[in-house]
Amino acid sequence: MLEEMAKVNPELMQLKDGKRRNVLHWAAHRGNIDAVRFLSSQFPSSMFEMDNKGFLSIHIASKKGHVKVIKELLKQWPYPEELLNKEGQNILHVAAKSGKNNVVKYILETPTLVKLLNEKDINGNTPLHLAAMHSHPAVVLTLTWEKKTNINLLNNESLTAFDVSPRFSNGGIRAQYV
Repeated sequence: MLEEMAKVNPELMQLKDGKRRNVLHWAAHRGNIDAVRFLSSQFPSSMFEMDNKGFLSIHIASKKGHVKVIKELLKQWPYPEELLNKEGQNILHVAAKSGKNNVVKYILETPTLVKLLNEKDINGNTPLHLAAMHSHPAVVLTLTWEKKTNINLLNNESLTAFDVSPRFSNGGIRAQYV
């Protein structure tokens, strides 16, 4: 259907909704690999359009845990370190913050992507910081088991991932997964 629509009126593929999301954003959100493949190949500039939250379509796929969509988008643009949201976060930051361990594992198992591991966002947070502060223990474990993870990196507030992990609500000891 998208192919037919694009033939009749290609401008439809460039339309945006009230959140400034284009058709590729929505295809990535839904995990529709066929639509993502078509749109990213026929309308490649749509890959670099941010929604009103500063997310590219690859960030949305990462947030939703759609590994196949991420793989497809990286075929079109194989430089993931350049695909940052407005917070300066790459796809590993987004996956860690969202608790998508399947995406984190995929990135760590892909030699060309592992370079994203210790990158910092605009607040100096690494993917490990974000997983810890958002209480995603499975992601924290996956990241800390990776030998290339630097668990001692400090964010802009001079805090490690352990320092930003939440305390229990009763003021007790800090969660022990970091």
